[in-house]
Amino acid sequence: MNKAFPFLKAFFRRFSELPEGFPVNDYRYFVVYSYVFFAALLFHFFFIFMFLLISVTPLALLNIGSTAIWILIFRFHLKGNRIISISLAIFEIILHATMCVIFIGWDTGFQYYVLSLPLMVFFSPWTDKKVRVFLSAAFALTYVALYFFRGNAVPLNTVEPWLRVTLYCGNSLAICFILSLAAYYYNAAATDAEFNLEREKAKLEELTVLLKKMFGRYLSNEVMNSLIENPHTLELGGEKRSVTIMISDLRGFTALSERLEPEQVVRMLNTYFELMMEVILGYNGTINEIVGDSLLVIFGAPQEMPDRAQQAVACAIAMQNKMAEVNERNRPLGLPELEMGIGLNESEVIVGNIGSAKRSKYAVVGSGVNMANRIESYTVGGQVFISGSIRISQQVFSRF
Repeated sequence: MNKAFPFLKAFFRRFSELPEGFPVNDYRYFVVYSYVFFAALLFHFFFIFMFLLISVTPLALLNIGSTAIWILIFRFHLKGNRIISISLAIFEIILHATMCVIFIGWDTGFQYYVLSLPLMVFFSPWTDKKVRVFLSAAFALTYVALYFFRGNAVPLNTVEPWLRVTLYCGNSLAICFILSLAAYYYNAAATDAEFNLEREKAKLEELTVLLKKMFGRYLSNEVMNSLIENPHTLELGGEKRSVTIMISDLRGFTALSERLEPEQVVRMLNTYFELMMEVILGYNGTINEIVGDSLLVIFGAPQEMPDRAQQAVACAIAMQNKMAEVNERNRPLGLPELEMGIGLNESEVIVGNIGSAKRSKYAVVGSGVNMANRIESYTVGGQVFISGSIRISQQVFSRF
């Protein structure tokens, strides 16, 4: 007995496990069909013994075949063959209802199963509304035709009045049970789907918060939103892309830091980086690295930026203008004034997440980075040097 329970749990668990390739959006319909088809299989198995007891051998044989068909229907359904399983089910129900009316009469209520077929149509893969309406009308006409030809006809087998009433009531209750079963499991599956959707939504919100914590200080809101909408851009890998590279550096800061206390150096750098980052993010630059007092900024990655060169030049000028505020904040603290040089270069480089699954970094790799670094090394305080690749862009100089 103890071994039976795990088997039954595993068996019924398959009723809600979507087969490979089955549309996720149809999860509710899959669950409904699983239970309805299984109930139909049990009903037809029961009908075998019932018809043997009332000595209607043809119908007992019919239900043996019907039970075999429902086993096939159930297997096709669990494998995800929706059209085959539903088509076989419709065929079997119409055939079974017709044969029962012919052999034991209209008053036994088997014809009402035909009226339950529109439920199957509206839970079917035939999503076209016209097809659903056509099939529902065809089922209604089948019911009418069955009544017209066999409603008042004498059945081939005589059934006792009490048994006829019992069958009529039993079939009516069975149809009610199947409809209730479908409604219950549809609602249960819908509730589960909504719960899973809310859970995934919560995970997405947590991921969004995590991404903002990780990258919010280094990316503008526009770039940050682009990463959240397209998380595949955070996967390991790289691509060639034309970007504008900016490298900034404080002039003489290494020697200056040796004369100051560590706390003063940190305070001075914090003020400097706070104001520079504010400017950079305002121009949609991506702060790729902070090394000592140097900044490596890229324009045009991870988000495309058609006017990246203009944005980079404008950002560099704004950063130099912002140095006045940096020195204003440092002056009351007795800290020396700072000067910054900036180098800009437009180049095709490799950008992407580089590293391993455990630890990776969004980086830019290529000779263009080295060129920007060399250009910056020739600047003095307050200067912005740009490469020939940026000078070629007439739009930059038509704007400034």
